[in-house]
Amino acid sequence: MSPSEGVLRDEIPMSRTLQTNNWETLDSMWGINMPKRYIFVQSFGFRARKKTAFLGGNGTPTPVCIDYGGWGAVGVQTVQVKGQAGETVHFVQGVGECQRVPPV
Repeated sequence: MSPSEGVLRDEIPMSRTLQTNNWETLDSMWGINMPKRYIFVQSFGFRARKKTAFLGGNGTPTPVCIDYGGWGAVGVQTVQVKGQAGETVHFVQGVGECQRVPPV
């Protein structure tokens, strides 16, 4: 899937080539009551997660949509992805709550 294929209005298509086999940050926000955003990771074969402060977990297999920020969000929220070094992950970023349904 190309980065711009299936992009909804007001979404920004992006891609990132991974530099390591560890978690890499796609976006990060900090503050109190941050604007609500989402990242939809379109590529298969990766793991994605929302990390709040130091808590992150093992992530969810992609494709997946992750909401972050919003009313009541305090501190640091980071959306990260993990794969193999050299792989390119395609994703879109949008404002508001994610309305996408990942394919099965």
